[in-house]
Amino acid sequence: LVVAGLFGYLNVQVGNEIAFAVFYLLPVAVATWFGGRTAGIVLAGFSGIVALGADLASGAVYSAAWIPVFNAAVVCSFFILAAFALSHLHTALIHEARLAREDILTSIPNLRSFQEDIPDRMKSAAGERKPVTLGLVDLSDLGYINDRWGTQAGDHLLRVSAHTLQGLLRPGDFLYRIGGTAFAIFLPGMSYEEAREYLERLRSRMLAELVRYDRPLSIAIAAVSAEDPPKDSEELLDRTGSLLRTIKLEKVPHPFRVVSNEHVA
Repeated sequence: LVVAGLFGYLNVQVGNEIAFAVFYLLPVAVATWFGGRTAGIVLAGFSGIVALGADLASGAVYSAAWIPVFNAAVVCSFFILAAFALSHLHTALIHEARLAREDILTSIPNLRSFQEDIPDRMKSAAGERKPVTLGLVDLSDLGYINDRWGTQAGDHLLRVSAHTLQGLLRPGDFLYRIGGTAFAIFLPGMSYEEAREYLERLRSRMLAELVRYDRPLSIAIAAVSAEDPPKDSEELLDRTGSLLRTIKLEKVPHPFRVVSNEHVA
């Protein structure tokens, strides 16, 4: 409002020889971008009134009294259209940014989110001297299910798994889908002893949910706990991934109910 009023004052000073209406777009654009569509429309109307007042105060002479009002209405309409356009653009950009960090199938954060978030979360845990546990959950034999019952069946099991995991996590835990059949769980403040019990309970609850669908799906969970979180989050991920690969190579018969947890001092 203050900026629009300032432009109105400058408009009066320069007179009506110079077209000044375009400068009112600046406060309208700022209000729309940061305050939303309603704020932009309100400021568009205010700017139209200020423009009309500045036009009359500058001493402009018209052949009819309605002409300056008509001009102000046209300018105001243009400002409102600009507010709508900017609001739509802002909403679209936010939506695109969210989609870039969200897995389309399961609606949970994706690998990009994991790679961007985990370093900061590790630093935060290290600063607070809290232990951390990084777990990887892998759904085995999903390819077989896709071949036997179709990809829709496999996709449905992935969604069920993601939503089940999300519902079982504690407040402050973080879940990501980092691959076709793999999920990552970041558990700040969870020690080695706590993680073994917690992950075993998590596996049991997941199996209880998935068994309802009568599909030969197996679950492998590997985790690495660190009392003193390493500065490089890749180190923890590499250790966990290596542990998970070791578990899967053991080729335990169905149901594949293996939980492994490694301690990093």
